Amino acid sequence: MDAISLLLVDPQRCIRQAVYYKLAQEPDLLIVGETDSLAQLPKLMKNTTPQITLIDVTLLDQPGQMLCRKILTADPHTVFIAFSPFDWDVYLAAAWQAGASAFIVKTCTIPELLQTVRMVAGVDQA
Repeated sequence: MDAISLLLVDPQRCIRQAVYYKLAQEPDLLIVGETDSLAQLPKLMKNTTPQITLIDVTLLDQPGQMLCRKILTADPHTVFIAFSPFDWDVYLAAAWQAGASAFIVKTCTIPELLQTVRMVAGVDQA
C-alpha cells in the first residue's frame, strides 16, 4: 500500500511542526509539504498533489472557503480535513462550506488525529 500523502496548512508554526513531527513517524503517512498561509496553497497542491490537506479552520474565512471550493472544483479528488482550535459551530460551518471531509479539534490526541486521517483516506483500521 502506498503512503497517504499529506499537506499541512497552519498559521501557528509550533503546532504545524509538532503535527509534522508526529505524523512523519508513521510509516503509512508521507508529509509532502507545509505552509502557514492560503496564498501558497494552490502552488503547493499543484506541486505535491497530496491526498489529504490538513488545514487550520481559522484560515477558512470567506476568501479561504472560496479558494478551497475552487481547488475542489479543479480536482474533485482533493480532500480537506479542517483542524480547529475550537469546536464552535461557526468553525464547523466554515469547514463544511469550504468542502471539508472531516473536522477535528486541536485538543484531540495523536491517535485520534491518525484515525481521522486514515478514515478520510479510506484505510481499513480494523
